[in-house]
Amino acid sequence: MFFGPLGDRFFTDSSGSPGDFEPRGVAIAAVALFLSHGVSFVVNFLGEQEHLNVSPDKQMMEPYSRVVVLHATILGGGFLAAYLGTPVASLVLMIMLKMVLDLRAHLNEHRRAAEPAPTPVP
Repeated sequence: MFFGPLGDRFFTDSSGSPGDFEPRGVAIAAVALFLSHGVSFVVNFLGEQEHLNVSPDKQMMEPYSRVVVLHATILGGGFLAAYLGTPVASLVLMIMLKMVLDLRAHLNEHRRAAEPAPTPVP
């Protein structure tokens, strides 16, 4: 709906009815996401004790850079799909861009967490 009449055809099949929903595909993605984040939590946050070097305020703000990237990617990909008339090219571009930016953010986050916390000035 956001991308107007051009966007409608991406969510319907050739007969005009809504496209098929594949719950198995969503379940596989959800399990993969859960495992990925679970392993990262156990290895990095608990195992490497990253939580000792990061203030609660800083931890609270960490996700927002990724959320901004996510929203920009979705909007940019949607406009690209509407412009090209096909969702495939924009989907591939969105996936690649999201993976690269997430990997970069992930590595930067752990690099910063490995730095010793500054000592408070009395």
